[in-house]
Amino acid sequence: MKHVLAGFLWFSVMVGKAQSWFPNEAEWYYRFIPAGIAAEGHVRIAHDRDTTINGVPSHALGVFQTLGSVWPPYEYSTQRLTDLIVTEQEGLVLLYNGESALFDTLYHMAAIPGDHWGFPDMPDWMDCGTESYCMVVDTGTVVMDAITLRWLAVDLQYTSSDLPGLEYSRPDTIIERIGGLHSYFYPQDECNASMDGNIGGPLTCYFDADLTYGPGTPTDLACAYLPNSVREDRSLPLRIFPNPTSGIVNVELSYGREPIHLELFDAMGRSQKIWQLQKGTEQLGLDLSTAAEGGYLLRARTGTRVLTARILILR
Repeated sequence: MKHVLAGFLWFSVMVGKAQSWFPNEAEWYYRFIPAGIAAEGHVRIAHDRDTTINGVPSHALGVFQTLGSVWPPYEYSTQRLTDLIVTEQEGLVLLYNGESALFDTLYHMAAIPGDHWGFPDMPDWMDCGTESYCMVVDTGTVVMDAITLRWLAVDLQYTSSDLPGLEYSRPDTIIERIGGLHSYFYPQDECNASMDGNIGGPLTCYFDADLTYGPGTPTDLACAYLPNSVREDRSLPLRIFPNPTSGIVNVELSYGREPIHLELFDAMGRSQKIWQLQKGTEQLGLDLSTAAEGGYLLRARTGTRVLTARILILR
């Protein structure tokens, strides 16, 4: 079972339906241990804003990957990855692929044992084979914070497009509103483990205004892990919209008492423009209409803190 749906087909069905999966306060935390690097950290996914994609009421989730060194002086950096665009309707949780402009099934919470669906369609850099899928083996309910939630016991069946003949199965549990407990937000991330150690996973904590999963609170190191008990500093948030863009992109920064160095790089690592900003809150409009299609990196630096975000130009 695999659902690939053009957004406008969903509009008449979704209007007026409550979406419990992605409330404004929702945050997910995943442990992050990159491959071959002496560093550890976490990935935080947070509801950023409500939006509409091709007429579909949706949610944009900000993805922040924070990495700390395991040796003194224990500096760390935070990279903002590409936002995840998601929506939910009648038990289907759908993930948006900006390249194909389609939503595809991430979770099917109304499924019964024996049902299966392919991993959601994602950009070409994903290494999982197109035959990878999620198979439901059992279902049930659990009560958390006085809320009854449905769960699915699943087998994640992996194939690799880079290594033909490599097939294996990994068990996971998907809980309504929370997602998979043992894999990252989208399961095919595991196929890149040899290169990036997985973007994140497994899930350590989930929070919203009504529901808590995990050992602590969003400020506890058990959830937002960094080496040597260093706590993540969120005083340098960075938001970019729209992203992907056809040329004009807004960059919103909010930071504290220190000046900030802002620099834009192309895909070859060449600096394109530099801004020196004073303390406070700024919103910049960048005109990239003359830039070639492709990926760019925006880096914000203040003191020992670094935050980067990717910008994708599509026309």
